[in-house]
Amino acid sequence: MEPRPRVGEVGRTIVAVASPPGAGVRGVLRVSGDAALSLLQRTVRTDVPFEPDRRAVVTGRFDDGRGEQPVLVLWMPGPGSYTREDVFELHLPGAAPLVAAALARLIALGARPAERGEFTRRAFLSGRLDLSRAEGVLGLVEASSLAEARAAAALLGGGLERRVAGLREQLDDL
Repeated sequence: MEPRPRVGEVGRTIVAVASPPGAGVRGVLRVSGDAALSLLQRTVRTDVPFEPDRRAVVTGRFDDGRGEQPVLVLWMPGPGSYTREDVFELHLPGAAPLVAAALARLIALGARPAERGEFTRRAFLSGRLDLSRAEGVLGLVEASSLAEARAAAALLGGGLERRVAGLREQLDDL
């Protein structure tokens, strides 16, 4: 079995569909990793060039290898992104075949499909999230009731961290 890649390793750019399955107004793809800017520059045609160190929201055309489709791009350079890596999102028309074509194109150009929870794992490993918040993301995704969702949202919002901070201060005083 091949060892898991470490965050930040060259060639470890990931992609995932970030919108709910099925037809919708918009389909969202999220990409994170060292080759994000290169993938963006190779697939999106826009009048505004992407600058590696500046956040951007632009419209353009995404080349899916078979044709072009309209796209709204959110560019978030690291370390200011969720994973602390370069990240972009593509907001495309929500037709499943168009989203699948865009996903296939990014994979053909070198991104690999993200594992379940990998964006959050990268955020945790890079220090963006503490363990309780990472568990809050998982709990929110897996919540099957409103009570579970509220408990997970409290973890995600730092509820446990605030409660532990008071105890930590008391221990420091001792």
